[in-house]
Amino acid sequence: MINWLRNLFGRNESLDYPRDFFIVQFTVVALELGVKDNRNKIIRRFQINKFGNFMEKRYRYSEERVHALTKIHRVPGYDKTKNEEVRFPVFAKIMPGEAVFKTNQ
Repeated sequence: MINWLRNLFGRNESLDYPRDFFIVQFTVVALELGVKDNRNKIIRRFQINKFGNFMEKRYRYSEERVHALTKIHRVPGYDKTKNEEVRFPVFAKIMPGEAVFKTNQ
């Protein structure tokens, strides 16, 4: 109820992100094809530049790079690939000309 009143009067809660963080996720092509392995993951690292804007860098996934970011550089991160559900890929599509209809007379 309190949040509804805040939204009604225009007071929105601001999200507080760390200055530097990363997210591990699957690529768009991997999600479309249903492929789930380490070669199809990317690391999206977000940093704040000197003007105060978020800047994004993308890296290929490797366990060594994630270890270096978390342990050496002490950058917090989140792995979205662990919570993804399994999708089944579409192997073939049937064109309308290939469909056969039977009619009874």
